[in-house]
Amino acid sequence: MKMSDSFEEFVRKQTEQKKEMQNANTQFSKERELETWAQHLAELYEIVERALRTYIEAGSISTAYRTKRIMEEFSGPYDAKEMVITIGLVNVVLEPIGTMLIGTKGRVDIKGPRGRASLVLIRKGVHTARDLISISISVDGTPPPSPKPKFSENDPWIWKISGNPPEMRFDDLTDERFLALLLKVANG
Repeated sequence: MKMSDSFEEFVRKQTEQKKEMQNANTQFSKERELETWAQHLAELYEIVERALRTYIEAGSISTAYRTKRIMEEFSGPYDAKEMVITIGLVNVVLEPIGTMLIGTKGRVDIKGPRGRASLVLIRKGVHTARDLISISISVDGTPPPSPKPKFSENDPWIWKISGNPPEMRFDDLTDERFLALLLKVANG
């Protein structure tokens, strides 16, 4: 078999795979991705409103929303809602940073007068950054068995509190944990 025959076979297979992918409607859609991101942000804001419900109903905390312009490489500029929590004279902002980030489906920074924290939209089974990485070493050309993944691609995307490097723990976002995080960024 000549090299040109091998190359033609390669080109033919790649062209077929591309057509199959397009026919299966698995093509990336930035509009669909941004719509999903907006839904996840709305879910996060519902979690926050639920955690603060007692204080909102008592009138001691208020929430408001404003539009933030975000620029991402995959989509260009788009608008997203950010949440502002007002506690007396203190404002804390939940600022969307973006979607399509490495290892996550999005990040929101919580900025207050005494600090900053991050929430990430990540697979439920992921608990540390190490869970996202797999390294295999081949000895004598024999591929090693694939390591058992720490999470499933079918795990739902959920909001978690992101720890700081180098450990990068991801803790489930609960009402109690959110209130502790809010206190930390608002009051130190």
